Amino acid sequence: MVALSLTTCSASCVIKFFYMKLFKNQLMGLVDEYLYSDTLVERSTRFASNRLQNLRLVKRRAIIVWTILISNAIIYVIEPLLRPGRHFTADLYVIYGLEPMFESPNYEIIYVIEAASIYFSVWTTVHLTLLIFVVLGCIEAQLLALSEELNNIWEDSYKYYKQNENRNEYFIRNTFLRRRLRDIVRFHIVNIHLRRIVDKVTRFIFGVDCAFMILAIVTELVGGLENTFVQFPFTIGIVFIECFIGQKLIDASIVFEKSVYSCNNTVMNLVDEYRLCDKLLVSYTRFAMNRMNNLRIIKKRAITVWLVLVTNAVIYLLTPLLSPGRHFAEDLYVLYGLEPSFETPNYQIIFAIEAASIFFSISTTVHITVFIIVIVGCIEAQLLALSEELENMWEDSAKFYDRQNVDKELRFIFVVDCIFMILAIVTELVGGLENTIVQFPFTIAIVFIDCFIGQKLIDASDVFESSIYGCRPTEQRDGSITEAEENSSREAYMMNDVM
Repeated sequence: MVALSLTTCSASCVIKFFYMKLFKNQLMGLVDEYLYSDTLVERSTRFASNRLQNLRLVKRRAIIVWTILISNAIIYVIEPLLRPGRHFTADLYVIYGLEPMFESPNYEIIYVIEAASIYFSVWTTVHLTLLIFVVLGCIEAQLLALSEELNNIWEDSYKYYKQNENRNEYFIRNTFLRRRLRDIVRFHIVNIHLRRIVDKVTRFIFGVDCAFMILAIVTELVGGLENTFVQFPFTIGIVFIECFIGQKLIDASIVFEKSVYSCNNTVMNLVDEYRLCDKLLVSYTRFAMNRMNNLRIIKKRAITVWLVLVTNAVIYLLTPLLSPGRHFAEDLYVLYGLEPSFETPNYQIIFAIEAASIFFSISTTVHITVFIIVIVGCIEAQLLALSEELENMWEDSAKFYDRQNVDKELRFIFVVDCIFMILAIVTELVGGLENTIVQFPFTIAIVFIDCFIGQKLIDASDVFESSIYGCRPTEQRDGSITEAEENSSREAYMMNDVM
């Protein structure tokens, strides 16, 4: 079992060696990709400085790992020489043809053979592991540097605005943010591309290593730690290093994710964002005209909703006045301190309080609902206008437009509205429709309007998607890539000068 543990611990090096020889072009291509990505970084920038600092940490880790694993191998080779008598690294091994093994010159020959085999197995395993350690460490360093850029993007936009104070603040800052985020996305594409290449090249290596390391740990434990106390740390070290590599890459990805969601780009006023988008339109173009026509429909829709909901509230308020006798909107309500409720002047005071409360609740609900209709309708109008552009893109040039994401801004309002509407419907049904005949249609109308908003946006998205797949180029090229296209592709990886 001890001999088997030594075999499983080191046998993967032979497979790794032949794999490296057979696929040396892929491995060299991987290194070339990293060297090329390094040339894309603009020197003397904060991104380059942070990336270099992170790479220095990766270098230190690699040196420490190399030192520990090589030291373990040296101890394993020297340890038999320090024991009394003649010993090998594994006395249980028998090399046929060199017996007796402990007699000269057989002893010296066998010892040299074992030392050479240990050197080959450890050297191959350690350096291939460190190659993966370094290339994944480069991705980690770039992710952390990009995270730092995202964390400072808002302050950088303000500094950029201070250098151009003669223009609109929101326009300048959004222009800067758009450029910076575009460059960050381009460089992150490089990271994803490199990670996929690493995954493709090293998938076989990791699979073989995992299988042999599992067998090595099991056989070393079964063979007894007193017999495998030197090779067992080496096996555990290899497993730990590979897990450590993956965990550090995961940690860097989490840092990058948090930076994406924590950068203060959402601080910009939502209404100002829409106004800015409106200013970016070129007047008297087909896109602007189609968008304006769709916005008029949204305006009519919002006015209709406002009239329906406000009319419902007015009817709810006037119903007690049109009923015989003195009544309130809800006769069951009792305002303590104003009793008897139906006597003057208590009746007039209570009615005024109820009218004010109804006005506040209806006004707030209706205007927020109409506000959501308008801003979501803007996206709908833009999607429909863009659909028209895509359908005609081969007849004339298409206009680019970024639609705004309002989901995060309005999530709280929708959640609160959903909870209260559910409670309202349940309580109105439990209270009996004969008692809630006026307010029940109002609640149902609010729910319907919210669903209607979402459905209209989904319909616009479907039209937009159909336009994308429906537009057809009038001619196809032979697929050849020109020099200008190749240069353009390379520039897609490059960071902007502002990084």
